[in-house]
Amino acid sequence: KQYGNLVNVSWSVVDDLSDVHITIATFTENAEEKEVYYYDDGEILGIGKNIRRDLLPENVVKSINSRFNAGIIQTAYEFKERSSATKYFVRVITPKHTMLVSANEFGETKIYQKEKTKRFFE
Repeated sequence: KQYGNLVNVSWSVVDDLSDVHITIATFTENAEEKEVYYYDDGEILGIGKNIRRDLLPENVVKSINSRFNAGIIQTAYEFKERSSATKYFVRVITPKHTMLVSANEFGETKIYQKEKTKRFFE
């Protein structure tokens, strides 16, 4: 109801969250791809979208730069949950690791995924 009759909506289901099943609706609005995450009962969990690195809040960038001083922010995803603060999921590449890092708007960070950075000539 909230988004009306959108064109070209694709749906996918996330099954790997224990008892909770999340359905994701992906659509384009004003030339921007967005994703709306729904619970089974139709309630909205949150809304996400890829954002340019230069649009990350200053607190997030400062926190990532201080924690991963040799890191480069590759991609950024903004997630606005209905019941909590906005989160940012950032792919950070260092000489040794590639990480998926979450950060809230206050700059608090958490590593969700970490793997060795692949080198071109190994």
